[in-house]
Amino acid sequence: MWQVRSKLWARPRPRQWLIYSKEPVVNFGKGIQQGALFFFLLKYNINMKIEIFTKSDKETKKLGKVLAREILKTKSKKRAVVISLGGELGSGKTTFTQGFAKGLGVRETPRSPTFVIMQIYRFRTRNLVHVDAYRLNSRDFRMLNWDDFIKNPQNIILVEWGNKIKNILPKNSVRIIFKHIGRPRERLIKIFI
Repeated sequence: MWQVRSKLWARPRPRQWLIYSKEPVVNFGKGIQQGALFFFLLKYNINMKIEIFTKSDKETKKLGKVLAREILKTKSKKRAVVISLGGELGSGKTTFTQGFAKGLGVRETPRSPTFVIMQIYRFRTRNLVHVDAYRLNSRDFRMLNWDDFIKNPQNIILVEWGNKIKNILPKNSVRIIFKHIGRPRERLIKIFI
C-alpha cells in the first residue's frame, strides 16, 4: 500500500487541505471516485503537491499505471501532456515509466533512452514519447523539433531529467520527483500538478 501526503491549493487565493491516507493514491477521501481528483486538478488548472511513499518496484510501476489511466481521461485538444521526471540516478524514473506505458496500453516495455535520446511508442491513436535529457540541454531539444512534439495533442511526453530543460517545458507540465529513502527500492515520489 502507498502512503500519501497531499497539499491542494487553488489559484489565486490558496486554500489548503492536508490528506493523510494508507490507501492507494486514487482513494483521496470519502466520496471521491478513482482518479476523479487527478482529473479535476488537470482540467481546472489547480496546483497540488502529492507525496507518495512506495516500498517496491511493483508499487512504483502501479503508481505509473494509475496516473497514465487518469491522464488518458483528460482531453487535451491544444497541446501534448508533458510530464517531467526528476531525481537521483536509479531512483525509479524508468521503473515508473514502465508502469505508465502499461497503463496507456503500450505493448513494449520501455527502457531508459539515455543513449538513443528519444523513443516513441504508439498506442491506440496516440503516442508515448519517452525522452532522456541527461546528456542534452535546451538548445539540443530545439534542434530535435521539440516544439512540434509539445504542440501535438496526440502526444503524451515523459521527460527523464526534465529539470535540465525546465526552461523549455510547458508551464502546465506535471513534475514528478523521485528520491531514495530508507531501504533499497523504497522511494519518496513527489508529484506537482
